[in-house]
Amino acid sequence: MALWTISSGIFQKTKLRRYSWSTVGASPFNTGRLTGRTRNGGYKYTVEGQWQGRHRYLRVLGDKNGSADTKRLLRRPWLADHIEDTLQVPVRIVHVYRNPFDVVSSVVRRARESGRGPTDISAAIGLVENSMHAQQVVIDRLGAQRVHSVAHEAHLHDPQREIAAIIRFLGLAPESDYVAACAALCFEKPKRSFSASEWSRADVARVRQLIDSVAFLNRYAQHCPLD
Repeated sequence: MALWTISSGIFQKTKLRRYSWSTVGASPFNTGRLTGRTRNGGYKYTVEGQWQGRHRYLRVLGDKNGSADTKRLLRRPWLADHIEDTLQVPVRIVHVYRNPFDVVSSVVRRARESGRGPTDISAAIGLVENSMHAQQVVIDRLGAQRVHSVAHEAHLHDPQREIAAIIRFLGLAPESDYVAACAALCFEKPKRSFSASEWSRADVARVRQLIDSVAFLNRYAQHCPLD
């Protein structure tokens, strides 16, 4: 089975050791996942006491590059079929999403910190709208057999259940010690990036409309932070 990132037209292989919850990369971009060094956001990818950097039998290949992968699959809807035909293994995608109000606020915060990207709420909403609609198109094209969607908030509410569900989705049997070790690394609750002071009524209305128009975001219809 394979989870793939396609970079510049080249299959970029990364190994998921013994269905490791944190993917291990063979490329320089992914070196931190193997060594335990931090990457974007300062997160570490090592699951202590487990199989980081080792494996008995290689069962899954995978990588994490959500934004780029969405764009590639949107531009080339035949890509998943092409990978399966070429490698003769099934392709599976784990799709993680969160409250779009928090997504927009995070986009603005990171842009202000880095000096790159939209630094105002309205422009960030436009970026998030494009991304969310693109994700829905890809999900609709690939279908439930290939895409497993999980809300960030649901994952943190019961990480052992959600991690086990993803492992089963990949065609493997979850082992309790591994699932527990992965779950122990999760936050107790979502980090809320939303700050009401910067949002206009028009901005809030746009995101509410986005929630209504994208199927996987419908769960947030009753969770507007200004209600």
